[in-house]
Amino acid sequence: MAKHFDKSIFWDIEYDQLDYQQNSRFVVQRVFERGTLDHISELYALYGEARVQKELAGIDTFHTYIRNFVKLFEE
Repeated sequence: MAKHFDKSIFWDIEYDQLDYQQNSRFVVQRVFERGTLDHISELYALYGEARVQKELAGIDTFHTYIRNFVKLFEE
């Protein structure tokens, strides 16, 4: 699968080994924490709204400001 995001978002892992399907929650979390609005749009294009929302609901380690930002994307 083609890589969709800047390596800078995933600077601390082996980027070439990242599996977007198996590690979707990790990818969603990182993009919301470190990505741009363009990256978030790409995230929705990659996974679809339902899967992004599902993964966001399962993340409990966001900082308060990120959690508040995430609420903007909830239905």
